[in-house]
Amino acid sequence: MKYVQPKYWRELIGQSTVDKRTKLPSQINGVDCATGARIRIHHLRSQSLYNRSETSRAAAAAARVSERTPATSARRRRRRKEKMAATLSQLDDGIVRGMAIGAVFTDYAGKINCLDFHRKEDLLVTSSEDDSIRLYNITSATLLKTTYHRKHGADRVCFTHHPSSILCSSRYNLESAESLRYLSLYDNRCLRYFKGHKDRVVSLCMSPVNDSFMSGSLDHSVRIWDLRVNACQGPFDTFLVGGDTAEVSDIKFSNDGKSMLLTTTNNHIYVLDAYGGDKRCGFSLESSPNVATEAAFTPDGQYVISGSGDGTLHAWNINTIQEVLFLKSCF
Repeated sequence: MKYVQPKYWRELIGQSTVDKRTKLPSQINGVDCATGARIRIHHLRSQSLYNRSETSRAAAAAARVSERTPATSARRRRRRKEKMAATLSQLDDGIVRGMAIGAVFTDYAGKINCLDFHRKEDLLVTSSEDDSIRLYNITSATLLKTTYHRKHGADRVCFTHHPSSILCSSRYNLESAESLRYLSLYDNRCLRYFKGHKDRVVSLCMSPVNDSFMSGSLDHSVRIWDLRVNACQGPFDTFLVGGDTAEVSDIKFSNDGKSMLLTTTNNHIYVLDAYGGDKRCGFSLESSPNVATEAAFTPDGQYVISGSGDGTLHAWNINTIQEVLFLKSCF
């Protein structure tokens, strides 16, 4: 087998794969030193290594350019995401117990009111009492954008299906019936107001399967909306879960849309069937006055993770109804 120096690897792409005189193997595999990408190396006749025709040179140049096309990069990114999704679908108690702090963001001038992860992209959005909304890339742990909303403030935030569009509830001017807004982070523009709530909105949740979303307010109503129109499909009557009379402080859906997560003001967390409303399981935290507890599903919907008033993080397996993680804050 001929030995080919690494500096010629990229030049050999697209060349002849047959050497009838020397009967060399038609192809070998190698690694592109410049990009680390797996490529296929083709043999050349020995006398043509340095004396290639202009046609051969053009073919090699075209092959090098084709390696860097946007379509190729998109395919690689898609494969990485599919691999990550497969990993997330295999969560178990051991993986959850191994959770640790991955990044810390400290660029705030006020307390953080809410945060939300995009269901498909590696993005995090947060709202703060300094009236700011911040967008982060969680893979590189970098701040992508900051917008300020002085007129209405920023209370609860929630991604829509589009990575640059969010829902945001207001902290100020609630009497103007502009307590709920549909925002574009791309150009910092309000796309639509959703009018109906008469008090502060304290819970937002986007449907995982369509353009509808749910909001809960201090006016004791829960409403379902469609992003395309500003008229709600509610409000709905109050219902009790397991005899609990406390108010609901937060609502979330699992990624498959089959389960719903309710957090109450007395620090109870309930997992419900999203279709019939039947209680699947429940968890409780120590009382923390004046602190609203927020819980969330893991991407596979098999675990519930929640913060608490004492700064600890808890995780439960909803199938075994056992706590699998208790993580103390290091701050």
